[in-house]
Amino acid sequence: MEVPEGMGVLTGLQTLDLSWCSGLVELPEEIGLLTGLQTLGLSECSGLMELSEEMGLLTGLQTLPLSGCYGLLMLPAAMGLLMGLQTLSLSACPSLLKLSARCRAPTSPHTPPPPVSHCPPLQPDRLTRLTCPHTLSS
Repeated sequence: MEVPEGMGVLTGLQTLDLSWCSGLVELPEEIGLLTGLQTLGLSECSGLMELSEEMGLLTGLQTLPLSGCYGLLMLPAAMGLLMGLQTLSLSACPSLLKLSARCRAPTSPHTPPPPVSHCPPLQPDRLTRLTCPHTLSS
């Protein structure tokens, strides 16, 4: 499944709910043109493997449910630019869970730090709701 081309002209769109689109593998680069977007629903998009770096252009984005995105491998570094993000749900994202160990502090001085691209610098003080698997948040 693909998101229709030309959606970038919808700059006033506030909510885009693509939840349960299991055939969605990636978001188009045009997603960054949706500057009025406040909610981007991607829950249960089990085929979604990556989010584009253009996500960082969605500075007004407040809600990003990603629960059930089983194929999602990593969050782009540009996620750190989402200053308005208040709700981020990462529950039931087992591939992210595997990467979460890389995002934690090294357990030994001989362990190299994780690549920055796997650990976006989110602004936790701005998040009002963060839903994660227990092992990711511990």
